[in-house]
Amino acid sequence: DSGNLVGWAERQLLPFPEDLADEDDVLDMIAAQDFSVIGFFSDTKAKGIKAFKAAAEDHRDEIRMGVCSDAGAANKYKAGKKGKIIAFINMGPSEPPEQIVYAGDMTHSAITAWVLQNSFPLVDELNARNFPRYVRRGLPLLWLFVNPNDKKSGTALQAVSKVVNDHRDKFSFVFLDGVQNPTQVRRMGCKPNKLPQLALDMLTKNKQYVYKDIFDEEDLRDWVLDYLDGKLKPDFRSAPLPSADEMHGYVMPVVGTSFTKLV
Repeated sequence: DSGNLVGWAERQLLPFPEDLADEDDVLDMIAAQDFSVIGFFSDTKAKGIKAFKAAAEDHRDEIRMGVCSDAGAANKYKAGKKGKIIAFINMGPSEPPEQIVYAGDMTHSAITAWVLQNSFPLVDELNARNFPRYVRRGLPLLWLFVNPNDKKSGTALQAVSKVVNDHRDKFSFVFLDGVQNPTQVRRMGCKPNKLPQLALDMLTKNKQYVYKDIFDEEDLRDWVLDYLDGKLKPDFRSAPLPSADEMHGYVMPVVGTSFTKLV
């Protein structure tokens, strides 16, 4: 909408990453965002600062990032001479923010990738704006199709969240209103009249795995582990297998479940 467009245009005119003068500026940024990344470099000539600024430019449109050279702030966050990069997850006004400290090489590409991977929440509602970011992330995408007016969907969301939290580096987890998006539910091999429904989409590999048990945390955990161990077979949207009579002749019918075997 127009508000988002104006906000995007304003960000293009601002220096980036934002220059944070002192600890108060640092705290203001952390409090204002669900997720922010700050580089603490008391030495403005530190090797990593150039790479950090380049990585920040890569994420200008999506993530608020700042750089602070104040010695007091650097001391508080225990940044040494080489500097320190910390991602902050805002846990609310009554909780201290979660901190994720960067431990990789101080290179542009490594910092950019780290920021992207850590910027995703445990679970998010999928929409046209964030879907391209999930594709860029490159992890298998767990879709939970819900009925917002059904308590079963809320229970399923909690159960899946607990399981995915133990494997958040292996999956992206999103939910979508299945009542309003029945076509997408069917595309994933699920049933719009049986919400909630869960499916795992491999995105680039054109494979889907549909969860068919009850939304019990233990059963969900077993299903996820079976996938990670390579024990699950993908589900294909497919017409019924042709009969033996139909398999004779010069033209052999091929359906979804027989495509890999016959082609």
